[in-house]
Amino acid sequence: MTVRNYFLVFLIHVATLINAQSTWFENGATWTHDMQRNYGFGYLESKVFGDTIILGQSCKKIQRKYKIWDWDNVLVDDNVSLPHLFVYANPSGLKTYIYNPVNKNFESLYDFTKVVGDTISYPYPELGSFKTFCPNNFYRITETGVVKINGQNLKYYTIEPTINSNYFMAQRIIEKIGSEYWSFHSEINEFLCVQANNDMNLNSFFRCYEDSSIDFKSSRMTDPAFVYNGNCYYPETGLGIAEKGKELFSIYPNPSNGVVNISLIDLQDYQLKVYNNIGQIVLTHNIQGQQNQIDLSFLSNGMYTINVGSNYKKLLISK
Repeated sequence: MTVRNYFLVFLIHVATLINAQSTWFENGATWTHDMQRNYGFGYLESKVFGDTIILGQSCKKIQRKYKIWDWDNVLVDDNVSLPHLFVYANPSGLKTYIYNPVNKNFESLYDFTKVVGDTISYPYPELGSFKTFCPNNFYRITETGVVKINGQNLKYYTIEPTINSNYFMAQRIIEKIGSEYWSFHSEINEFLCVQANNDMNLNSFFRCYEDSSIDFKSSRMTDPAFVYNGNCYYPETGLGIAEKGKELFSIYPNPSNGVVNISLIDLQDYQLKVYNNIGQIVLTHNIQGQQNQIDLSFLSNGMYTINVGSNYKKLLISK
């Protein structure tokens, strides 16, 4: 082989490496997820913002911040930062890894070399004491394939829990995007394990992913049965504030054991909607007159959104 041919092979190899790294974790790539605390609801934004080296490995940095609005749509947590994440893809782009700050090593995040019937598990970088809730999280691959998104053919695999799992959610993992259901990063297991034990402090359902060539939204974002109405940053509007409009109603007691009083400001008839903590309608009820009592005791403990007209208020049910 001539020197020229060696040089061409070298260039092809370098191009392959660059392409694999650019397929995943492009600078500026952004994910949004639900973010819930026991005092309110909002969103978590995760954005790739540069490179660094950890343990000799070149990797991408992901910056995370969240906003939370309380039950009265008042912004209470404004761009609160969470620890950065550090991720990378292998040269083929078929495997991705995330840094575990507890064990101080990189662990497998997504693995597209697996085939149907293989079992995989997810890392727990941030669980700390919560790890006792979740001694294992094993999932079985049930399907692999290619899906076209914005003109790009992206690999995917579908997983379902094994009998040893502590959570039941089956879902699809898509190249570049990650999980269609959970937060792609290390809080994945904090949500899976703690939420399975009725903790209300974190909720990280996937909303949207965007980079220079992909704009992908969860089906929940445009489903009329959910509250988002296509807004990846709900309840924030383009003006940067939660949408309130004219004050139409008040709700008490809050927190509630399930029986709540709805006090209307005027005498018009309205349709009341109750959304659960993933934005899905769980009750629709017509109300009229200034005083209405609604029995929501059939609902589980947790955070709910009450919608009347253009108003949205948060309700905590704690029995």
